Amino acid sequence: MRHCFILLTAVMLLSLPVLPIYGKNGKVKCEGTYRYVYEAHVSHAEARVLGVEYAIQCAISEKLGTTVSSESRIDITDSKEWFAQTSRCHSKGKFIRHIHEPKISDPIYADNLSSIEITVSFYARAIEYAPTAFKAHILRNGTEPRFEDDTFRAGDKFYMQFQSPKAGYLAIFFEATENVVCMLPYIGEESKPFIVKKGENYTLFNVDNNTYHMSCDERDEINFVHIVFSPKSFIRDDLERVMSHRRFSEWLDSRRAYDEQLEVETRMIKVCKGKEY
Repeated sequence: MRHCFILLTAVMLLSLPVLPIYGKNGKVKCEGTYRYVYEAHVSHAEARVLGVEYAIQCAISEKLGTTVSSESRIDITDSKEWFAQTSRCHSKGKFIRHIHEPKISDPIYADNLSSIEITVSFYARAIEYAPTAFKAHILRNGTEPRFEDDTFRAGDKFYMQFQSPKAGYLAIFFEATENVVCMLPYIGEESKPFIVKKGENYTLFNVDNNTYHMSCDERDEINFVHIVFSPKSFIRDDLERVMSHRRFSEWLDSRRAYDEQLEVETRMIKVCKGKEY
């Protein structure tokens, strides 16, 4: 029998003691030298591409700061305490263009690892993340508010209620251990945005061919539901039904970089292996 449940969500803004000086059109110069370390299965060509991406993100974070979202969960039962935590970091800026082409050193090999040094100099523009104004409720085995829950067992049905004070477009993603699945737009409508009307209450995933049952392996799992909303349409042809964690982060960051009204909320849910809780 479960005695107590606590869910904590915190958002922290990390900033530097020296504020950046913004130039024309809000541009700010970012630069620095960074070391990128990679394993043997990564080719040197791939490492050069990934290393430049890493160097750009580090330089933006150092100059403009980051937004860190952290979620923690504690379950206290008769037999044990169970804890999970995740944190996500987003740079508060977007790359505009290089001032000088990145300089990349020859690789250095040591202890079965390789490393390269990358020097970057570029312009970036600061971005601020929009606060969430919508209301979303995750429901288990029912479509009414009384079924709201964030603990599932294998076989349970997943539903969601959604309402926004403004009209716009909605997408929902389910992050499991191995990948991220696009749940909304519905299957067969990948290239069409899900349109939300102002103030209307939606019950999602209660339609034919687009219902979801929870599953997990031998151990209990922590999964995440990402709710993405904007007054502007952000669904493009590049939306994939199943993405790697890296690909999803790139997709989401690209939308955030060009849409200051994009609202993102992440919910943590626990899925148990077919047992009572």
